[in-house]
Amino acid sequence: MRLIPIKEDRWSAYTPCDKNGESNLLLFAETVGAKYKSSLSRLFAIIETACESNLGPTQFKDDISHFVNFDHKILEFIAGDLRLLWFYSQESNKVIICSHIFLKKGQKTPKKDIRRAINLKNAYITATKKGQVEIVKENKEE
Repeated sequence: MRLIPIKEDRWSAYTPCDKNGESNLLLFAETVGAKYKSSLSRLFAIIETACESNLGPTQFKDDISHFVNFDHKILEFIAGDLRLLWFYSQESNKVIICSHIFLKKGQKTPKKDIRRAINLKNAYITATKKGQVEIVKENKEE
């Protein structure tokens, strides 16, 4: 499994990417409409705040982050109508793995989105146990 850093500090936040370095989360961020740009900026500010503090995501109240599936320990960050599903790495301290962003359309988190995050978490755990997690650093061309 290949992961792209979103933010690395006291805590680290990563999101999965394909073999070409493309991340569904970051692609969503690039294509979201103007109506949701401020909510998107808020989501990334939440991630930055979490990573820059020793408390990590535990510093947030339920209106910013809470469990959407307690059994599988899937949480969400909340900004306006946007939701970002994530989970703690069980193998590494102070690491969160961000699954994907979706637009809130109802009161409850859609089961398909929860399943998607659970599937990612299971794949991440399997890859970690096999030593197959790679952190992909971007090559920025000057």
